[in-house]
Amino acid sequence: MQSQEILQTISEAAVALAGFSGVVAVLGHRGRGEWSSAEVLQLRTLVEPSLIALFGSFLPGTIGLASESEPLTWRLSNGALGLLGIVAAAAFIARSRFADTTTGQRVLLVLTVLAIAAHLLTAAGVLTQYELIFVLGLIVALAVATYNFLLLLFSTGRVT
Repeated sequence: MQSQEILQTISEAAVALAGFSGVVAVLGHRGRGEWSSAEVLQLRTLVEPSLIALFGSFLPGTIGLASESEPLTWRLSNGALGLLGIVAAAAFIARSRFADTTTGQRVLLVLTVLAIAAHLLTAAGVLTQYELIFVLGLIVALAVATYNFLLLLFSTGRVT
């Protein structure tokens, strides 16, 4: 598995981002429980992709324990990550009906949908860059979490 160090780094970054959500939660007016619907959406869209990246980074190693076939391990890992992505994207879309979203969030949603499609095509064996597509999907999840972290950290309550 060539990407073992990359997966470890991704899991460390995901833990850091999820941990920073606590810092963000106590900053400013949010510490008093005064959250706008957009901020609640941003917080959830910070934590959930972080957790997907964290647990996703463990998938290949765990599945690899049960399978001797590296391509099968990566295909199953991509399928699992694709399914997690579908759930997360659907949740974001449902929640965004009740909160304003930024242009950046909408762009990242498109990238997420493209990553999900790539994961599912990889799981089906249509795309053969198993490991690369998996790692890129985790990086997209980290990008989503990072963007929402920055929104929460630097926003003034307005949506831009």
